[in-house]
Order: sequence, then structure tokens, then C-alpha cells
Amino acid sequence: NEVFKGLDFTWEEVDRAIRENRLLSFDLELSRICNLRCIYCYAESGERLPNEMSLREIESVIEQCIDLGAQRMVVIGGGETLLYEHFFELVSFINSKRLPFVVFTNGVLITKKLAQKLYDNGVSLAIKLNSFNEDTQDFLAGSIKNTGKRIKEAIEHLLSVGYTSKNGPQLACETIIC
Repeated sequence: NEVFKGLDFTWEEVDRAIRENRLLSFDLELSRICNLRCIYCYAESGERLPNEMSLREIESVIEQCIDLGAQRMVVIGGGETLLYEHFFELVSFINSKRLPFVVFTNGVLITKKLAQKLYDNGVSLAIKLNSFNEDTQDFLAGSIKNTGKRIKEAIEHLLSVGYTSKNGPQLACETIIC
């Protein structure tokens, strides 16, 4: 059965979900809080919004999506996911539901210690890397110095703790073409 490229679902699964009015996957934004000011940001991230959902509300949304058939989720943040104050509590909750997920992050907060904690908790990551040229990356991140350097270091940390393993969490890079 042919897989719908990019979603990893078969056409049969997609057709069945449409017929049954069910979900296959969903994207979740945790908070608008962000440490960068990317010039291409659709969410105009930066400061936390006054009425953001609580951890319990987010958990309820996840449970509702699972009840509707969701088989995976993407935590896109809306801001920087690793700044979300309940991030590892949420990871634990998602893992308890056995729901495959990937987390998008700009990566600048990832130290070797954090990389190990992410790996140990089975967090698949998509690092936002728009240019290998550090000056260009810094410009795209809102002219915040050393962003490009810190992202490269984060990737090195992640690879060093095991993100190269076929059996562990996955690592990807996400790029915005400007």
C-alpha cells in the first residue's frame, strides 16, 4: 500500500480517516514565548500571551485528539518549545499515551546535558536551521548574535549523545526558504 509522502500514512489510512471524520496527526503550539525574533516568524513569537493554555488544558487537547484517532503529533511551539515551563512534564504525559511525536526547536538552548535528557526521554527533534552561514542564520533569527554558532553546537551535542542511532529518537533539520 503506497504511503502518502511526507505524512507516512497510506492512502487507505487517509481515505478511512476522511470517511470516519477522524484525525491521523495534529500540530500543537505550547506558548508564544521565544528567545529569538526570526524575521520570517508567522506567529510573531516573543512574549507569552496572557491567556495561554495550562498544562492540564494541553493534556486534555492531546487526549481528545487521541480519542479522535490521532496516531502522531508535532509540537511546533508557536515560540521556542524548550522554553515552555512544563516541557518535560508534557513529554512524560505524551510518552505515557504512547503517542509518537516530534518537537520543533530553534536549538539554541541545547547543551550537552539537555541533549542527553532529550534523548533519554525519547524526544524526536526537528532543529530549525536556515543557513550554514552563521551570519545569515543570525540575521534570519532577528540579528541575534551567535545563533548560527549555537545551533551548530546543539546539533553536535545531539549527535554525540546518540541521535545518530536508528533505534533511538530521530533528529531532523527544518529550513524556511526566505
